[in-house]
Amino acid sequence: MIRTQTQIERSFVVLDYAHVAERLASFGFRLAQHEEVAPALETAESLLQSKLTPRHIVERIHRHTMATVWVLGSPRITGFLLTIPLSAQGERAMRDGSFRPSNPSLAHACAPGDPCFGYYCWVYGGETRDDRRSVMTACAILRVELVPSLPIFARGATEDGIRSMASLGLTPIQNAIPDLYVQEPITREADAA
Repeated sequence: MIRTQTQIERSFVVLDYAHVAERLASFGFRLAQHEEVAPALETAESLLQSKLTPRHIVERIHRHTMATVWVLGSPRITGFLLTIPLSAQGERAMRDGSFRPSNPSLAHACAPGDPCFGYYCWVYGGETRDDRRSVMTACAILRVELVPSLPIFARGATEDGIRSMASLGLTPIQNAIPDLYVQEPITREADAA
């Protein structure tokens, strides 16, 4: 029997942000303070050689989730990881193409304590080889250890990004926003029991 999306049991987690911060810190990341958001975006735009979402939008999402902008390097930011924990509505929006990466709806993002139904790796990168290694390791830990029971979404902005997503097991998703990749849950809570 073929199961439709509405028939598939959807897993969620309530993120322990302190644990997420502790694990990402082991690879040099810290949650960005307000004054670090602009430098993080400048680094990202420089590395990707394109304009990204305006700072005020990233700051709005960061204030809402309290877990969106992660930075590497001090005092100068040399690596970044922008993520959005997704609400049930956000996870559906990823799949049906209504999610807007340039201006995400707060209804699509989880605030602390909200059930999280998916995770969006908005943009990530690093200046040096070591920075990029830290970014990829943090993404892998996020995926395998912190949110294995959730789908992970990311967009292919560069050839390096597409290669890195493939190395993490993400595949293109059809009928969604352009260049979107997904990795479905790698475990389910019921499977672990």
